[in-house]
Amino acid sequence: MTTDLENVAKQVGVSINALQSNIDEVVSSNAEAWTSAGISADDQQKRAIRIAARQLITRSRAIASSGCVELKGVFVASPPYKD
Repeated sequence: MTTDLENVAKQVGVSINALQSNIDEVVSSNAEAWTSAGISADDQQKRAIRIAARQLITRSRAIASSGCVELKGVFVASPPYKD
């Protein structure tokens, strides 16, 4: 199965660079465990893409459901909590 990162990034709603950096992060944190479990490098890459995409989707949904109106730098402006 050949994965086109451009299509995955488009489906997730992020840039290719953001997706690739998240994939690299997933691979670096899980490569040793996956290798010791006998998972091939190709399967590791596929898993990393799926995990990275899911993480990015979860983050974007969390931001959207928080009521966030505007992102500026590292600060997030959101409406006050209502009971």
